[in-house]
Amino acid sequence: MNHRHQQYRNRSAKAGFTLVELMIAIGLSVLVLAAFHQLVLGTGRSLFDSTNKLLIAKDVRAFTNEISRSGRSARDFRIYTSLEDLSERQSGQSGDVLALVWAEPESIEDASPGAAQRFFVTRIIIFAREAGPEQSEGPVWRYERNYALPDAESAGIDSSQHTVRGLVTDILSAGERRQVLQLSRGLADERLFFYSRLGESVVVNGEIYHGNDHRRTTNTYNFTISPRG
Repeated sequence: MNHRHQQYRNRSAKAGFTLVELMIAIGLSVLVLAAFHQLVLGTGRSLFDSTNKLLIAKDVRAFTNEISRSGRSARDFRIYTSLEDLSERQSGQSGDVLALVWAEPESIEDASPGAAQRFFVTRIIIFAREAGPEQSEGPVWRYERNYALPDAESAGIDSSQHTVRGLVTDILSAGERRQVLQLSRGLADERLFFYSRLGESVVVNGEIYHGNDHRRTTNTYNFTISPRG
């Protein structure tokens, strides 16, 4: 009888796990799951960063092309401090609002003898970065308005009688705009547009973001535009 009982115990011991073996198995399982979890997280972060880097590159390329193309064909430009403060900036200063101005001279037939030739504003494009009082980041918006040259029915917008700032204020008040950058930070004294010290060009210097509040991808951009004057 004792011999049979001993054989049963031996078979039971061989068929099951001891407590130590069970703890080792659980520990190994935890390590494998932790490694797998880290692998999944790492892959997710890498995919997130790669996707947002592509979006940043696309946005920077589109923004650079758009503002450069507009800037090269404009006749003049103005830089203002911000959407809330339209104080005009001078050479060596920076601001968050750039107004590109197109103007055409009056015809010889309409010119007054001995008087300076008048110019009529035909178009204004505004690029403005919007940021809250305690925020360093914000979207960049594009505004645009076209004006008719003087004819029998319209007097036109005489640039000598209408200040660009007044026209800009009117355009901004209308609120018709299109977003060109989702989130950007200015790097020229915390502003996006820098008025070159020679007063002939605009340096666009900023940082663009993509992502969410938990994880973001960023890149800087820096280029110069010079209206034809």
